Amino acid sequence: METPPPVPYRKLPGRTPTLRFGSVAVPQSSLWLGPDHLLKVEDTPTQQSYKRFEYRDIQEIFLQRTPRQLYLTIWFMVPVLLGSLLVYFSSEPGLQYFFIGALVLPFIGFIAWNYIASPTCDGYLRTAVGLEFLPSFSRWRPSARAVDLLAAEIERVQGVVAPT
Repeated sequence: METPPPVPYRKLPGRTPTLRFGSVAVPQSSLWLGPDHLLKVEDTPTQQSYKRFEYRDIQEIFLQRTPRQLYLTIWFMVPVLLGSLLVYFSSEPGLQYFFIGALVLPFIGFIAWNYIASPTCDGYLRTAVGLEFLPSFSRWRPSARAVDLLAAEIERVQGVVAPT
């Protein structure tokens, strides 16, 4: 018996934020364009799960901005403020350099990266069955590129729909 040729998949831009708490891990999610469907892959350290969405069944795909970027900035500001206070109240110069190098500068770098990485968002896909959350759509710019690529595939199958 002959094996069928592999289906050519193309990975869409975007990635799931990595969060691991000991042995508990948030699944890593990715989206793949197939010839006639979108494939959602969720990966944990112990298993993989797949969901398939036919292009003809997709009714809507959209992005929604979230305040997660602001929350991350506030979270990163706590060590910066703490380190700045320690530097201000420390009288020993060697200790001041340690606090700046260990506490303040890395978190200022995290804050800068947070704003360079683009605003945060959530992505959703609607079919007749329901609404599906797409965790790999977490930052606006890569997610918008992915939606454009996906929209082109959907229009190829369903035809062009005039915007309302």
